[in-house]
Amino acid sequence: MERDEFGMLCETLREHVADLITGRRGNFTEQVLTIGVGGEKYAADIAGVAVYGDAGTVATVILTLKPEHTHFEESVTTRRKKVLTEMDAKILEGVAAGVPTVRLAAMVDLSRGGVEYHVTSLLRKLKVPNRTSLVSKAYAQGILVPGIWPPKVVPDFII
Repeated sequence: MERDEFGMLCETLREHVADLITGRRGNFTEQVLTIGVGGEKYAADIAGVAVYGDAGTVATVILTLKPEHTHFEESVTTRRKKVLTEMDAKILEGVAAGVPTVRLAAMVDLSRGGVEYHVTSLLRKLKVPNRTSLVSKAYAQGILVPGIWPPKVVPDFII
């Protein structure tokens, strides 16, 4: 994990925990990387939940870490394949931001048909049926950076 990605993850986790403590959210789940006793890298899910006391305020915050049983190199790096062209990334960012096709075409200097071509290509690459699923899966696979606006593709996925 690069330093910028690590910093973003730390900030994201810090925000999630702060939201739990202040009661702005009741729970969260994030995928993180862990290092085993022998130095092996594993993917893991970290989950947090706020436990409320009698007064209706947060009394306790519980964090759990559930490691996957596969090595990091096998489980996470396969998702970091450089699968998007620069244009695919711009189109995906526009779709994720809800930009209409005609306006997106003007933004990236393509025809409406050109934008539709790239959207169809993205749908096939991510194996999803529609734009909503495309954006959802892109976030789920870590292709889009969570927690920022406008949406931005993680550079590791761009050819």
